[in-house]
Amino acid sequence: MRRLGFRPDPQSGSRWSDFLDQNKAAIVAADFFTYEAWAPQGPRTLYALFFLQHDTRKVHLAGVTEHPTGAWMAQIARNLTMDGEDFLKGRKILILDRDTKFTGAFRSILKGAGVHCLRLPARSPDLNAFAERWVRSVKEECLNHLILLGPLSLIKAIKEYLEHFHHERAHQGLGNTIPFPLTPKSVPRETSKLQRKSRLGGLLNFYHWQGEIGEKLAA
Repeated sequence: MRRLGFRPDPQSGSRWSDFLDQNKAAIVAADFFTYEAWAPQGPRTLYALFFLQHDTRKVHLAGVTEHPTGAWMAQIARNLTMDGEDFLKGRKILILDRDTKFTGAFRSILKGAGVHCLRLPARSPDLNAFAERWVRSVKEECLNHLILLGPLSLIKAIKEYLEHFHHERAHQGLGNTIPFPLTPKSVPRETSKLQRKSRLGGLLNFYHWQGEIGEKLAA
């Protein structure tokens, strides 16, 4: 193609990656993933719905259910757009795949709040790469190592992972920095005393020098 004078990819500024980079402060991605819980009655397929801000990598777990019905999805949309909920504040674009669980009522409620739902072409997970990568992270680093019994235990495990993901885990896509690091306490840093903070029975670990860990920074 180059020999004949044709570019093998779209010109700079017109690629999907350019669109994501130019509008990252306005974009939120949404997706589902499943988890097989083990109940006394047998395995149960649970559906977890999450939203991810492209610029900050902040993730919001919207809910976990066995039955992601249209009514459940509509309530999720109302929860996200209610007064006092700021996860979608300033966000104008919500990236969705063609999953039928993202119903017309769900999209309509978000549209009424000023959020445009951008539906991706069928079978194109690469266009929602940030969300897909988070699913891989939460499963490989956390959920694949746990046997959970139901929605409540799954929610607890994901929320514990999100605390680690937001406040303790460095992100290569953000220059190997922590998205929302902890502010240092006023006590002097003691570099001779390396501390470890563990979550989920030692599955997730965060190492810091004594005196470096403190309160959460505001999002």
